[in-house]
Amino acid sequence: MRTLITGLDCASAELIQYQIILERRLTLPLIQELIVLYDLTQRYQRELNARAGKAMAALGQEIRLTLTHRGVQLFLNTVILENTMPDPTVDVRLEAHVRSLEQALDRAFTELAEYRALMERQLTLPLIQDLIALYHLCYHYRIEFIGERKATRALEVMGAEVLNVLARKGVVPLEVRPGQLLDRSAQCPVGVEPCSAPSEDLQIVAVQRPGFTSPEGVLAKAEVIVKRFTTAPEALLSTTGES
Repeated sequence: MRTLITGLDCASAELIQYQIILERRLTLPLIQELIVLYDLTQRYQRELNARAGKAMAALGQEIRLTLTHRGVQLFLNTVILENTMPDPTVDVRLEAHVRSLEQALDRAFTELAEYRALMERQLTLPLIQDLIALYHLCYHYRIEFIGERKATRALEVMGAEVLNVLARKGVVPLEVRPGQLLDRSAQCPVGVEPCSAPSEDLQIVAVQRPGFTSPEGVLAKAEVIVKRFTTAPEALLSTTGES
């Protein structure tokens, strides 16, 4: 019994180390994607006019804040990753020890794959949410600079890059069509347009901000404008809070 307890204590300590290394491995690809996006904002900031360049600077600042929060520093196009690169020798020794513990403790770690998948969802979700916020910022600026072809093209490229990164993690935009009935589990009404036909009540008119979903569920609701049927004009004032 004492041997078993000692083995379990050792396993617990090793699992803590394994979790740290796992976090580095799982978040590093997304961090590298963010660094590429940051470099893109710096390039466009130099190429665009002052007003559009300011928007790109704001995008770059959002990415910089996300990276700084994750222990990444940016110095004059040089990237310094603090505590994000795992030591391969430690990793090899740790995984070998975990395998031996699995055999010694009657395969106590057969759920390790499920644990890894769970950890991946938990560890990458904050970065995915940051990427969604970055896409929403690109979407907002693209509307703001609608008349400036070069700026809107740059923002389209930025937005497409963010969508590609999200898609590789199984995160895609929610499909919302005009005329579709409001679904409060996936859409959030932020404005209304009056309508004269009861059958059109709560139909979607336009999307103000895209939503995103993943295999685990909705990550960000789409913000939409909906139709409201009413015979009293003052009833339009209480809309988004209605069920």
